[in-house]
Order: sequence, then C-alpha cells, then structure tokens
Amino acid sequence: MSLSPATQQLSRDAFELAREHRWPEAMSACRRLIEETHHPDVVYDDWVRILADATLRTGKAAMAGVCFEYLLDFERACQAYEQARRFVAAARCRLRAGDRIGAAKAFETIGAQARAAVAWEQAGDLPRAIRCWERAAQHFGARERNYEMALCLLNLGLAQLDAGDKQGRATLSRAIVHIEEEADRAETRGEIPRALACYHALIHLGRQTATHENLAEGFLNCVRLMQRRDHRFFVLQYYHDFAEASLLVGENQAAAEVLREAGEFCRRTGMLYANDFLARAAAAFEEAAEQQLQAGVTPELAENALLAALDCHNRRGDLARVQATYARLAELPLSQARCRRYHELAQKVEVPASASPEGWRFRGYYSGEAAYPPTWRTDVVAAEVDADLLAPIAEAMGDLKYWDVVRRRCLILCLRDADPAEDRSDPTYRMDLVAELGKLGAPIALGPLRRIFEDPSSPASLRAAVAAVLRFLPFREAVELCGEAFRDPDESVREAALGGLRYLVFPGAFVPLMRLYREHDDLEVRRQVVLALGRLVGMEHPVSKDALDFLLHTWREGAEPLLEDDLRIAVAANVTPATLPTLERHLLAEPE
Repeated sequence: MSLSPATQQLSRDAFELAREHRWPEAMSACRRLIEETHHPDVVYDDWVRILADATLRTGKAAMAGVCFEYLLDFERACQAYEQARRFVAAARCRLRAGDRIGAAKAFETIGAQARAAVAWEQAGDLPRAIRCWERAAQHFGARERNYEMALCLLNLGLAQLDAGDKQGRATLSRAIVHIEEEADRAETRGEIPRALACYHALIHLGRQTATHENLAEGFLNCVRLMQRRDHRFFVLQYYHDFAEASLLVGENQAAAEVLREAGEFCRRTGMLYANDFLARAAAAFEEAAEQQLQAGVTPELAENALLAALDCHNRRGDLARVQATYARLAELPLSQARCRRYHELAQKVEVPASASPEGWRFRGYYSGEAAYPPTWRTDVVAAEVDADLLAPIAEAMGDLKYWDVVRRRCLILCLRDADPAEDRSDPTYRMDLVAELGKLGAPIALGPLRRIFEDPSSPASLRAAVAAVLRFLPFREAVELCGEAFRDPDESVREAALGGLRYLVFPGAFVPLMRLYREHDDLEVRRQVVLALGRLVGMEHPVSKDALDFLLHTWREGAEPLLEDDLRIAVAANVTPATLPTLERHLLAEPE
C-alpha cells in the first residue's frame, strides 16, 4: 500500500530529524507515523527503529525497551528495561530470547518465585524449579492466600514426581486437601468460578498422574455445580470429558457408567443426545466385558457388563444390537442353562429391516482445552507479582503469532503506558486506554478491560465505556464481561452492555449466551439473548443446530409470556434447511 503524500512528507521529516540528531522532534514525528498501522513491515519497522533511538537518546529507556521488544530485539529490549528498572519486563525479554536460565534467575531476584519455577522447568532444571515452588507456597501460606498456596503445592508435587522424588505423593495429598477446602469455601461464598477452578485443578492432577479418583472428584463436582445452576449443556460437557478421560486411563467400566448416566440425564431433561450417549455407553460396557474376560476374572463380571450394554441398546430401540448382545452372552463360559436361555432370547428378537436408530451426536466443541484454562499456573503467576495492567498487551507485542496490525496496536498502547509524561491520574487517560483496547480486535484486550471494569475506583462512565467497546471484540470473554455489566448498579453501564450484546453474535458466543439466559432474570437481557441465539440459528455453522435446540427447549419449558413472541420470531425467522431436522425432532417429541 502506497503512502499518502502527507505521510511521505512526515516520513522524510522523521528521517531528516534523526540525521540531525533532533531527537525530541524525531520522536514526535514517529509517534504520529506509527498510528498508521496498515503500512508494510519494511516501512513501519524503520519508523519504530528511529523512535527507539530517539527515546533512548532522550532518556526514556522504558519507551525504548517497548520499541526494541516490538522489533524482536530482545537483548537490547532487556538492557533498556533494566535501565528503566522494569525488571519483570526485562526478565520476560530474556525468556523470549531463549535465555531460560537467565530469565529464571531474574524472576528469582525480583521475588517472582512461581514465574522462576516455570522458567526453570522450561530449562529442564527440576531441582531449582522445586525449590522455587516451595518458596512460592511458603510465600502465599504466610499471607493466608490458601488458594494460591494450594496451587503452588499442586505444581510442586507434580514437579517432584517428574524428578523422581518420593515426597511428591505426600505433597500432592496436601495440595488436594487445601484445594478441596478452598472449593468448599468458594461454594459457601457463592463464588462458582473459583470453585470450578479448584475442581479443574483436580482434573488436571488426575490427567497428569492417571489417577481416576482425582478425575472423578473433579468432574463429578463440576457436574453437580452445573446441574444445580441448570446449565445443561455444561453438564453434558463434563460427562463427555469425564468419560473420555476415564477411557484414557483404562477405566472402561467407569466410562460406561458415566455415559449411561449422561444418556439418562438427556432423557429426563428432554435433550436430543440420549441415543448418542447410550450408544457410546453400550460400546464401553462391551469393551469392559472383553477386558474382564481377557484378564481372567469371573465370567459373571463380564455378564453384568454385557447386560448393562443390553439395557442401553434396549433403551435406544436398537434390536439388531440387542440380538447381537444376547448372542455374545450365550458364548460366555457360564452354566449351560444360562447360555441356553441367552441363545433362546437371541432367537426371539425380531430385527426390523430398517436401519438402527441414529443418535443426535453431542459435538466436541463444547469441550477441549478452552474449557479447562490452566488456572493452576496462571492464577499463581498473576497473584505473585502485582501485574502491570498492560502485561498481556506487552506479551502479545513481541509475539509473531499475532497479526501485524494487532502487534502495532499493542505497541501504541505500551508506548503510552511507558511514557513518563503521561498523567495516569487524569480521567481521560483511562478513557483513551479503553478506546484503544477496543480497537485491538483481539482477546488479549479483555484481561485489561476486565481489570478496569472491576477496579473499585473506576467511575460509572469508565465502566460504561468498557461495556460499550465490547461490541468490537467477538470473543467468549466479551460476552461473559457483558454478563457482569448487566449486574452493575448504574443504568448507563447496563444500557451500554445491552447495546454491545446486539453485536456479539458469533459461533463461540453460544455457550456464554446460554449462561447469560440462565443466570439473569432481567427480561430485556433475556430478550437480547434470545434474539442473538436466533441469529446463531441462521448461521451456516454446526452451532446453529444447538442454538435452535436450546431455544426450543426454553420454549417447551415454558418461558415468560413476554418472551414467547421473541422465541417464536427467533426460531421462525432463522430456521434453515440444515436446522430443519432439529425442529422436526422437537415437534415429534412434543407436537403441541
């Protein structure tokens, strides 16, 4: 893209001012130039280099460090940050440069023991990582930060196991006790996200150690919390993931029981996935029976597993599989009378010519890594050092996985934050910061926006500004932050959130939109959620079927009279040929 005449002239001026060592004027010109984030790298990077030199020569080392970090010159960035006494940023640049040992030592020096532990683990030095995790646990324990201490003990125990230290099991036992206590306290206080984070930590422990007991405790508590809040799709997510995790550790019988329970839950609540879960449960029971036979245990155990599979096939109406299961039971090394009985039952089953019933498959995009963020690491790191508001922005600025335009917006934000001339007490500073974060168009903006929104010192006008820019951030976290804005005592904040929600319609919004509907009683909030879900129904995406399924369930359960028209419009105006089978299934289930 060619430069405009005005930009060409300003660029020539910047180069000329730099040659004449007129650094303050060169800095001013370059800061105006880098606002144009759409230019090619070769041009844009030259402007940033001039800006780096100008800020360094005018004594603004922190701003120079920001420029060097953007240019991926991590060694010079580290030097500049150290000169500006920004030691966390300097250590981060050491880590980016591949100097894990230097970064670990730097984090230790500034007291960031958890970050140091992570760096030592990356460097492969487990003994030093263990010592850092021990110090981090002591640090939080002395301050009665029980949640963070429990997570440190969890990481410590896992590191000890990796290092072959027999003390690891005892450490993990302590961690489990503290995590369970913190989960109980969080539930008592009504802090469900914190309780879920605790149970997710137990799930992580179960996966890392292949311990089914920890998996069961974590998953089943998550199921219980979601059932209590009537989050049905989340209940199915946890059932699904628990079964998958059980299969990975060889617990086929447990996986089968979980899948059967999920199928029964779908039948009780009228969800369309019952046959899918029951079919998977039957397959798991059959696999468990074969395992038991190969292990040489009493055949009655295999018989019980096959009878459970038979029950699942019966509930699905899959007579072909019923007949095959009876035939397999007749082959077991049981008494002749029982084998003869099973053979006779297999002969009596009349298998129809039509195909076996298919289940409405539960889609995997409800689960995955995004459903289990590594809070057992991130929560400790965030709590250890009072992180800079723009820390995630600075991280993204030097990371090439982000688009150039996003990195350049991060550069502009970080330069303003590092500028000693900025008056951070000026109310307009944070208002401008919120506006710039909205322009990022990336999920990294949502962490700083949330902190600004939750800051007790933020006035209603600033909270409303945060809610207003969420419309430009089509990510799950933006919908969740809208949900918090709906609880704000100030009407202007709630109105801004409603305005933003109208634009947050994208496939990833389905799950948080469901949560908003369940957790908010405000009629206008529910209306906007219903209309947003209706627009999801009209999308050419697999989520459209599930959005329609949720709307129809809501309708069948008896929504508020004032919402019935919106539900009717959301369904009727957006049904497509792809979602028509979902509508037909609901009509068959409840013709009225």
